[in-house]
Amino acid sequence: MLAVLGFHDRSRAARFDPPAHGLRRLLDHMLDALQEEVRSPGLTRLFATTAGEATDPAHPAHDYFRRRFELMRENNARAVRASIEAGLVRADVDPEALGRALVAVADGLTAQWLMDPSFDVVQHVRKHLEMLMRGIVTDGGGLTAP
Repeated sequence: MLAVLGFHDRSRAARFDPPAHGLRRLLDHMLDALQEEVRSPGLTRLFATTAGEATDPAHPAHDYFRRRFELMRENNARAVRASIEAGLVRADVDPEALGRALVAVADGLTAQWLMDPSFDVVQHVRKHLEMLMRGIVTDGGGLTAP
């Protein structure tokens, strides 16, 4: 099971641009990855179920998921920092807090979609990210530059 999840993570990660490309590119990739998850609900359910079970430190996948979430938060924070340094995101934005929140939004809404697939999870995440970006970018845009 861990081998399947690891392979899936590695194949997806290989398509992400480096965090230095900034927050907008990262969010585009997040939405693309989420769209793939919607097309593979069985794999998405396996991930969510295993991640939940792995909250127990004795679970065999505990370290895998702990490290996975850590890497996601770090990469998100790096993308935020790159956008701050480029003047595209306000300097008062906390990269670590936003990095953690981005993981929470995507995973939380995905879990809700798994319980009730009647709503468009990609659109819900997109709308949330759009609202978030409009509050932190310096160019007046949202997910896309004006």
